[in-house]
Amino acid sequence: IDMPGRISDMSKLYKEADFFVLSSRGEGLGMVLLEAMEFSLPAVAFACRAGVSEVVCDRENGYLITPGDVGALAEAMAKLMEDDGLRRRLGRNAKESMERFRSRGILDEWESMLESI
Repeated sequence: IDMPGRISDMSKLYKEADFFVLSSRGEGLGMVLLEAMEFSLPAVAFACRAGVSEVVCDRENGYLITPGDVGALAEAMAKLMEDDGLRRRLGRNAKESMERFRSRGILDEWESMLESI
């Protein structure tokens, strides 16, 4: 584990990474998760009440772990470290799943909601 401190260009680190771990015990919809998945990184994260479970689909674009189950978090990380094909497949899915969070997708959702009122 490398703790580099303040980073001004995160894209370099995302490009060097193989997957992303969000080990927060409580988290909303964090930009860091969206950014990582936009760089085709599968995510391993605790299934917090809001946010994370709306982005990470278990075994589709990453792994959702029962909150507090550190052993399961480690197992999911080990799976991704050991299986390059799995990592690439989940990474492709992660990138594709970010389409709905791009501005056009968000604008379409707002428009649909407003038209239904």
